[in-house]
Amino acid sequence: MAGLTSTVWKISDDCSKLYANPIVYTSLSGSLIPIINANKFTWIAFDSSSFTYGIVSGQIMKYSDTLVSYTSVYSSLSTSFVAGTVIQSYSNRVLVYYVGTTSILFEVYLDTNNNLAKITSQTLNFTAKPSISVSSQLTKILIYGVNSTALNAYLYFVNYTLSSVQTLSFPS
Repeated sequence: MAGLTSTVWKISDDCSKLYANPIVYTSLSGSLIPIINANKFTWIAFDSSSFTYGIVSGQIMKYSDTLVSYTSVYSSLSTSFVAGTVIQSYSNRVLVYYVGTTSILFEVYLDTNNNLAKITSQTLNFTAKPSISVSSQLTKILIYGVNSTALNAYLYFVNYTLSSVQTLSFPS
C-alpha cells in the first residue's frame, strides 16, 4: 500500500475492510487485497460494521467474498440519498437514512438472497434539523426534532419477519 495518496480513510468495525478512496481492500487470507470493482464507483456511504453494504448513486451494493467484488442488490434508491447518507446493517437487515437541515428520509430493507426488498420509505419534515437513534438490531427507529416550537418524536418498530412497520405511541 506504499504510495497511496488517499485523503479519505475508513476501516470497518470488524477490521475486515479498509477504504482508501477510491479503493476498498479486504483482508482475505490475512493480507489486504483490493476488491476487484470497488474503485469503479463513487461511494456515498458504507455500513460501518463490515462494509458489506455500500451506496453509490441510486444503488445499494453488496460485497461478496466469493466474487471479491460488489454487486448491485437494489437499483432504485432515491436520489435524495447524497453525501452524508448513513447505511447500517444487521444480519440481513439494512437501514438507509439521510438527515437534512429540516427533514429526514429513511428506508428499511430486508436482504433476501442478495436482493433487497424495501419494507418502508418515509420522509418526515421539521422546522429545525432532526435527529435519529436506531437500535442495534435495526428493529426500533426513533426520530425527533422541533416543529415550530414543539418537540415531535416518532418511534417505529420494524418487524422484518412480517415485512411491516408499526408506529409506536408514547404514553401521555
